[in-house]
Amino acid sequence: MQKHLKGEGFNPVVLSYSSTRNSVKQNAKAITKILNNLPENIQKVNFVTYSLGGLVLREVIAANDEWHNRISIGRIVQIAPPNQGSRFASSLAKYFFWRLIIGKGLTDMSVGKAKKVPPFPSGTDFSVIAGFKGTEKGYNFLAKGKSDNDGIISINETKLAGASDFTAFRIPHFFLLSSPEVLESTERYLTKGHFSGKRNIKQIKPAFHDVMNSIY
Repeated sequence: MQKHLKGEGFNPVVLSYSSTRNSVKQNAKAITKILNNLPENIQKVNFVTYSLGGLVLREVIAANDEWHNRISIGRIVQIAPPNQGSRFASSLAKYFFWRLIIGKGLTDMSVGKAKKVPPFPSGTDFSVIAGFKGTEKGYNFLAKGKSDNDGIISINETKLAGASDFTAFRIPHFFLLSSPEVLESTERYLTKGHFSGKRNIKQIKPAFHDVMNSIY
């Protein structure tokens, strides 16, 4: 994603955080500190999040810290965000073993925790990209409920009121971030504000197929 967006004229910066040791709120504070210390010549930022990062960004923006006073928010693309929480994560979080292995991020992805994260403020220009399999049980037959999923998060769990666009691809969770279709869609939304239009993968190797768009 970083390499692709840089090649399209963006100046991408990867912000890392620990989803195993720190909570969503702790990670949000760390990223807020970075934003507060951006150079004075930075006037606008776009955001691309992946998985739990979607919740972290919601906390970052809701905090309304000092960087808001001089930096405007451009467009946001959430890739496989657990906006409504993950029922699969909720199931695993009941067991100490999984909480020990996966850490605080597992609990924060649970339905109860995720729904307490503030939504994006009204007027925020954001979109959602989800993964799916095209079957009743999705990639994860252990997930509760009859809902197609990417192996971790169901399509319905990615949705969030206020999104200006939504698209989904027949790709599992851990392959979404490197998918040519997702790369192209992310760039399209950041530059044009929508996913629709003729697909133009450009120089990205079209290694993934079975694309389904505009299901929402």
